[in-house]
Amino acid sequence: MLAAITAALRRLVGSAGVTIEHDAIVRRANTAFEAGPADSSDDLIRESSREAGALPVLTFDERFARGPGVELVPGMRSANGHRPVHLEPEQTTHKAA
Repeated sequence: MLAAITAALRRLVGSAGVTIEHDAIVRRANTAFEAGPADSSDDLIRESSREAGALPVLTFDERFARGPGVELVPGMRSANGHRPVHLEPEQTTHKAA
């Protein structure tokens, strides 16, 4: 299944008359997807971040964090040493109309 998906995407990106926004990023993400261990959306996020000069990508996804250019959010532990994460809600001020 994976091979069929990556082959179809490769054909689509290489098709005459088809314009893909940021096709170089899509091509790199597809190549990374073939190599694993992340999934196609993770690879697209990483390659877009690389293009923008915004590496490393911070993630809560332990599997995605195993790939190059990606790190777990500081303070996260692996599944073996699981630790719940508490995120503070954003402080917002709402004025009554």
